Amino acid sequence: YSKIYMVCIFLSLTACNKVEDQTDTTQEIPSAAQTTIDLTKILAQAKKGDVEAQYQLFEYYLAQDQDKAYQYLNQAVEQEYPAALNTIGWLYYKGERIEQDFKKAVHYLNKAKERGELLAYVNLATLYVRGDAVVKDEKKSYELLKYASQAGLAIATFNLSQYYLHGIGVDKNKKRGIEMLKKSADQGLAIGQLH
Repeated sequence: YSKIYMVCIFLSLTACNKVEDQTDTTQEIPSAAQTTIDLTKILAQAKKGDVEAQYQLFEYYLAQDQDKAYQYLNQAVEQEYPAALNTIGWLYYKGERIEQDFKKAVHYLNKAKERGELLAYVNLATLYVRGDAVVKDEKKSYELLKYASQAGLAIATFNLSQYYLHGIGVDKNKKRGIEMLKKSADQGLAIGQLH
C-alpha cells in the first residue's frame, strides 16, 4: 500500500487544483496591462454573479489574499459550481482554513460528483480507499476511479494503474496496470511518464 499512500498524498496536493488544458505550450505571457484589464473584467463578471469568474478569482487570490480568495470560493459554492463544491469538500476533509468536518466533506464531494466534477470522483476514491470519513470500501474506490479514468482524467487513470498493480479493489493484474500507466502518460500526466 505504500505506493498507493504516496499517490493519495500526491492527490491531496493536487486535487484542489483546476486541471488546465496543456495542449498549447506556446502561449504568450500577458503584459501587466493585459493582466489588469483581464482582472478588471473578471472582477466585474464576478460582481454580476458569474460563477466561473468567482472561482477564477478564488484561484487568483489564493496565494495573495486568502480571505478574499475564500470569499469568492464561498460565492461559487453558494451557486453550486462543481469545481467549488469539490474544493470546499476537500478543504473540509483536510481541515484547511476551516474546521475539519468529514460529514460536510462527503456532502460537498458527492454534490460535486453529481454535477460531473471528475476530481470529486478522485477525491471520493481517496476517502474510500483510506476509510476516511466513510466506511473503507476499496471496490467503490476502484469504481469511482474507473469512471473518472474513462471520462479522460489522467490522475484517475494513474491511480487506477496502481490499483491494478497492487490488487486494490480489483484483482491484481500487472499487465492491465502497466496499460493504465501508459494511458495516463498518453493523457499527459507527467508522473505517468516517469514509469
